Amino acid sequence: MELIKTAELFAKKKHLGMIKKDGIILHSKHLEDVVNRLKSLGVVDEEILYTGWLHDIIEDTGTSFEQLFEKFGSKISVLVLSLSKNTSLPKKQREQTYIKQLKEASIDAKIVKLCDISANLSTLKNYDASRSKKL
Repeated sequence: MELIKTAELFAKKKHLGMIKKDGIILHSKHLEDVVNRLKSLGVVDEEILYTGWLHDIIEDTGTSFEQLFEKFGSKISVLVLSLSKNTSLPKKQREQTYIKQLKEASIDAKIVKLCDISANLSTLKNYDASRSKKL
């Protein structure tokens, strides 16, 4: 259980002060929501729970795969990488590549992604955008 606290603290430190696109929710709160959704589904696999805390870290904080690998090992770093968009690609290609990447991802990664989507949808009401953009 100590490593899960390490993942939580690492993610919170890396996302310190970051706010989601809605302009209200702290990113660390989003990560907590993802982990809580995983737990509510009955997920007890600690590596999946670590991934819940870390799923946005490569994309949002500049933390490298290598840094994750050193700190959390192969399975977690590979899961996080499979949930990360390649920000070096042009936007259209990035999205197409990400869709393919998610299709090929492990079931563990897909469970984390579904909880991520669920957490994002729950805060959609706070997002200051047109109705069509929200849809």
